[in-house]
Parts: sequence; C-alpha cells; structure tokens
Amino acid sequence: MARVYEHFTGPDDYVGRVEEDGRVYGQQVGPDHYLGRVEQSGRVYAHVAGGPDDYLGRVEGNGRIYRHVAGGPDDYVGRVESNGKVYARRPGIDPDQLLGRVEGEPFLQAGGAAFFLLLGHLDPGQ
Repeated sequence: MARVYEHFTGPDDYVGRVEEDGRVYGQQVGPDHYLGRVEQSGRVYAHVAGGPDDYLGRVEGNGRIYRHVAGGPDDYVGRVESNGKVYARRPGIDPDQLLGRVEGEPFLQAGGAAFFLLLGHLDPGQ
C-alpha cells in the first residue's frame, strides 16, 4: 500500500492511499472514500457511481504524467520522481509546483493516481 501526503510548509498532511490492487481511497472521518483506480499500465480512472469510470490520464515508466485529451494528444502535466515526490508542471515558470509525496509501493502508479485523485488536479485547466 502507498500512502499519499499533500505538501504544506509545515508537516505534510496525509490525504489518502493507493492499495496494491490500484484502488484509491481519500482520507475522511469514518470510512475512507473510494475515488477511483490506477492500473499497472499507469492509466488512472475516476470512479463514477452507476456508470463507467472516467479515464483521466496516465503515468509513464519514466514518471511523466499525462492528462487525457479527447481527440488530441495528451497533455504533459506533471511528474513523479524516484523519491516519491509529485510535481505539477508549470510551463514557463520555474520550478514546477511540489504537490505532495508518495510513500510505499507501487509509488510510480500511486503518484499518477495521487496527482489526479488526491492532490486536486482533476480540472483540465490546472
């Protein structure tokens, strides 16, 4: 299981987890909330109650994260580093924004899932 922490100037905040089978859960009071899943291929899906899950994007073996764009090439939007840190790409602005970190395995897939489902980057405009 991989635990996901959102970056803050103080101690990082635990926001959820990614199970070994790819299921993603957000931290909340009471039972954690099922948000979606990540496949071993790196493809990330948001859970949709009563319908098919929405494909959000993917994380590649080199850690690069791409947001799905229907009918066009996918957008490069972030990365997961080998130390588990997750960054949002900020074109033209240096440095990229540190969003959080992943501890545990599978950290690469968990980092992609965390980017979309746990660290607030569902909006294509971000």
